[in-house]
Amino acid sequence: MSPRTPEQFEEMRVSRRDQIMEAALDLFASEGYSHCSISQLAAHAGISKGLMY
Repeated sequence: MSPRTPEQFEEMRVSRRDQIMEAALDLFASEGYSHCSISQLAAHAGISKGLMY
């Protein structure tokens, strides 16, 4: 397997950001902004809490 290119890293970054944004919109719509936590958002997005930062 060859190393990832800068373009692949950028594509992964954009994809992850979109995944987080979609999860945030879903949670904010159902729970309200003030009732959401990073842990809930990470779980809803299917990623680790550390990737949120």
